[in-house]
Amino acid sequence: MKTTGTVTGIVSNLVTVRTDGPVAENEICYIDLHGVMMMAEVIKVNGAFAQVQVFESTRGLRNGDTVEFEGRMLEATLGPGLLSSVYDGLQNDLTTMDGVFLRRGEYTDPINREKLWDFTPIAKPGDKVVAADWLGEVKEGWLPHKIMVPFSFEGEFTVKSIVEAGSYNVDTVIATLTDAEGTDVPVTMTQKWPVKVAIKGYREKPRPDRIMETGVRVIDTLNPIAEGGTGFIPGPFGCGKTVLQHAIAKQGDADVIVMAACGERANEVVEIFTEFPELIDPHTGRRLMERTTIICNTSNMPVAAREASVYTAMTICEYYRAMGLKCLLLADSTSRWAQALREMSNRMEELPGADAFPVDLSAIISNFYARAGMVILNNGQRGAVTFIGTVSPAGGNLKEPVTESTKKAARCFYALEQNRADQKRYPAVNPIDSYSKYLEYPEIVEYLDKTVEEGWADKVAVAKNLIRRGKEAAEQINILGDDGVPMSYHVNFWKSELLDFIILQQDGFDPIDSLCPLERQKYMLDLVLGLCEKEYSFEDFEVCRDFFKNLINELRQMNYSEFQSEAFRVTNPPSTNSSKNMATKAYQRIYTKLEAITKATVALKAKGVSNDELAVVAGKLAQVVRTKGDMITLQVFSGTEGIPTNAEVTFLGEPPVLKVSDQLSGRFFDAYGHPIDGGPEVEGEVREIGGPSVNPYKRRQPSQLIPTGIAGIDLNNTIVSGQKIPFFADPDQPYNRVMADVALRADVDKIILGGMGLSNDDYLFFRHAFESAGALEKIICFINTTENPPVERLLIPDMALTAAEYFAVDKNEKVLVLLTDMTLYADALSIVSNRMDQIPSKDSMPGSLYSDLAKIYEKAVQLPTEGSITIIAVTTLNDGDITHAIPDNTGYITEGQLFLRADSDSGKVIIDPFRSLSRLKQLVQNKKTREDHSQVMNASVRLYADAQNAKTKLENGFDLSDYDRRCLEYAKEYATRLLSIDVNISITEMLDTAWELFAKYFSKAETGIKQALIDKYWKS
Repeated sequence: MKTTGTVTGIVSNLVTVRTDGPVAENEICYIDLHGVMMMAEVIKVNGAFAQVQVFESTRGLRNGDTVEFEGRMLEATLGPGLLSSVYDGLQNDLTTMDGVFLRRGEYTDPINREKLWDFTPIAKPGDKVVAADWLGEVKEGWLPHKIMVPFSFEGEFTVKSIVEAGSYNVDTVIATLTDAEGTDVPVTMTQKWPVKVAIKGYREKPRPDRIMETGVRVIDTLNPIAEGGTGFIPGPFGCGKTVLQHAIAKQGDADVIVMAACGERANEVVEIFTEFPELIDPHTGRRLMERTTIICNTSNMPVAAREASVYTAMTICEYYRAMGLKCLLLADSTSRWAQALREMSNRMEELPGADAFPVDLSAIISNFYARAGMVILNNGQRGAVTFIGTVSPAGGNLKEPVTESTKKAARCFYALEQNRADQKRYPAVNPIDSYSKYLEYPEIVEYLDKTVEEGWADKVAVAKNLIRRGKEAAEQINILGDDGVPMSYHVNFWKSELLDFIILQQDGFDPIDSLCPLERQKYMLDLVLGLCEKEYSFEDFEVCRDFFKNLINELRQMNYSEFQSEAFRVTNPPSTNSSKNMATKAYQRIYTKLEAITKATVALKAKGVSNDELAVVAGKLAQVVRTKGDMITLQVFSGTEGIPTNAEVTFLGEPPVLKVSDQLSGRFFDAYGHPIDGGPEVEGEVREIGGPSVNPYKRRQPSQLIPTGIAGIDLNNTIVSGQKIPFFADPDQPYNRVMADVALRADVDKIILGGMGLSNDDYLFFRHAFESAGALEKIICFINTTENPPVERLLIPDMALTAAEYFAVDKNEKVLVLLTDMTLYADALSIVSNRMDQIPSKDSMPGSLYSDLAKIYEKAVQLPTEGSITIIAVTTLNDGDITHAIPDNTGYITEGQLFLRADSDSGKVIIDPFRSLSRLKQLVQNKKTREDHSQVMNASVRLYADAQNAKTKLENGFDLSDYDRRCLEYAKEYATRLLSIDVNISITEMLDTAWELFAKYFSKAETGIKQALIDKYWKS
């Protein structure tokens, strides 16, 4: 008989249940929410009370709702048909779900039960078998999918019977096994396994003895990862973690790829959905998706499912490993999993470890990484799971708990560096800080000696030492000046630059350079090291620079040429009012005793209250944010000033809502959706704000260019419809003006402004700007000013985005949402969290900050129809500090950022080309723009970076070279004509201007642009 229980407490997705029988740790249960059964997992038991994490939104849940326990842990369904599938963290097939939005309680079968598979027996009657032994196989695409003795079977079995070769569905009994007691056990093609328990179906687990090729030079050449090895990629946002991981997925030498998107941006997952079905596997010539499984849990999907997603992904990999296959697991990002652990630990009021993470974080991460590895199966065959995770360290601090804990568990460390990313030196892997411990394994060294060349590991050590010496020389040159060091320092520096540009840097969007086989890597490293071994004599450092600049350009052209082609050989050198009006009379409960009052919250004892439900406290609108037994905590939007302990509290029986219709257009509203422009109330359909997430599989890849006329955006950081991107700016920067300019120039159907904590002047500015531009008919504004209570700001984004979803989903319109200022929104979150006595995380922000921001930003979407929602937000900084928790978390959620700063040389406010980034620009650059776009962009920024180095020399009183002086002149004109926010020209004009500047200040070789583009566009 199943154990049952009742809900006694709710804090977001943590629910406390009083049980009437035994329950187990990690046991699955279902909570009955008005007939919708929501899955949850037991994470703590205390006497008759169990705390469970719910894999769904708990909105509407009440104390007293019933719970039924299943007597099993969270399990994965294993069998033919896993490849080419797209699942959520609970292994629900996202492709078979109805509608655009995910619905609570909708669980789908991960395997097609009707499909027939051509089965071929391997075992025969009389064979002795144990768990994981092979009984037969079917072809899953081109891979041999083994049908195995279920992993849960204990002891030895005898094959009593097995079906003949033929076509069967997965539920057909294909074999009957007899155990030691003589009991017959039927076996089908499917089995289930608890995801948090490692599959042990192998004979031994030795050390890895060969490397896994990725086609990425900085990995394969300098810091190789072993087949069955572990590695991780940490780095600040915008440094290319996801792009690097996607490159490894496309090119990695593995039979099976499992990608776990753990709390990451939905548009990055959509990129996988769009690209993978079309990509050809470079190793087999077949479609890459045929050997890929995607586990998708985006940042605005339920937090608890992040943990489930990584464990489900690992279990699928272990399953295929037991078939003797090489599996590659990529998780992006394990930091989101760790943050989910932190949120749950915080809600359970456990004593925190460093940065409020749970104290057992390191043990959890180590245990998970330990499940990877190479194994020898019972039949002597090899199988492997190689695991590479990304880590998103808060503030880019590689000493924060998640990075440090992962560093202890993983054997490869690929540290991404902000400075390299700023200079467009991709992949931005720091060659000195990064390492591979596998180069210490004699087995790996011996493998490299046999497959690459004798002494390869020693040659790699020489290359690393040259890079290290080059860095030391660069530091001395920066301190003492070009003339203050011997010529050997310049030579050492430029030798390291040669290695950097030709070996470390790689163009991930070039069809040739993106994938570099090990044979080509060997050739290029030998070539570069041969050049570095030569003795050079130069008259002065300028001659040295010019020589190596030309040499680098020659070898870069080789990287763009087919290996051993005629071109390759030719190029071969030397050389984010009235509350009573919102009340419904359908179901009200009135209380008159408050137990506690803070500046933002009140608490009282009440029954039958649902999570997120609205209430009126002494005439002020409030919302339920926590239930603990009968104690209910509400956040009061307009503040608690004047509320007495005997105040009347009326529960309204519904969450916040907005009436949506075409009448919203051209109107201004407050945080509650009431008009503030003197017009009538809107009539329309009532919808809950903050609604469900879009099914990631129903999204489409953003592909429509949104030109702004600002070159710092269009040229360097192109925006795409369906994108989410913030402006990062100090308070003194004109971010609201720039955002208004962008909105009015954008080709969209609706512009929706969500203003949080706006000064009255800023509110009037937006109103005047929209009216004077004659665009009022397509404007909708939800406004909270500094005259309004700060907690009201928490309603603004959801109001704006609910309106956006109406126009995008129902009307198929292109909608641009402007949110300003998300820092003030986060401050309001912190106020409420603090008043609830929650343990603060970094910078006094709530531990749930990432999820709170993600549920807003992830509303950005390109829908299957023409409808789309693009979000441009403002995050104000404190003295340019992007490591603060608010911009730091924002950067990990959004698809880039636009950094405003005042440029002292040009006297203009510019879009900083170093700190700004658009993660989706490659979807339109060279596709919706001219073919030279990406190369011109990269060359412009690289040369601007050289100008900054020259400026440092000048500030230190050093002599400048002719090249330095040209760079400084270029930088001033580049900032004035192409980076300034005052510029308003077309993208074609921007590109032409860039070519004009190249020709004015540099030689062709100094730009490093592909020769074919120089021949076509260089301006004499």
